[in-house]
Amino acid sequence: MDSARIVQTAISAGKSLGFVVTTLASSTDANIPISLGVPGIRLTGGGKGEGAHSLGETYDDGPNGWLGPQWALLVVTALAGIHQ
Repeated sequence: MDSARIVQTAISAGKSLGFVVTTLASSTDANIPISLGVPGIRLTGGGKGEGAHSLGETYDDGPNGWLGPQWALLVVTALAGIHQ
């Protein structure tokens, strides 16, 4: 649900880093908590991945690989109520 607090927080954090944030349904490990009623999301890693779920799956951090972990940190700290 796009109106969920966790989703809105992720969108805001992503936008603060300059991402064009989209919401899509997909098959991820977040489906398990979601199926149990626990809000869950998947964030991109900041790099480029190809061949998901295949023997040829690859990931390249590229020049912006640090953005994925920074996005995750912003989301977690915002949800935890930690402010500067």
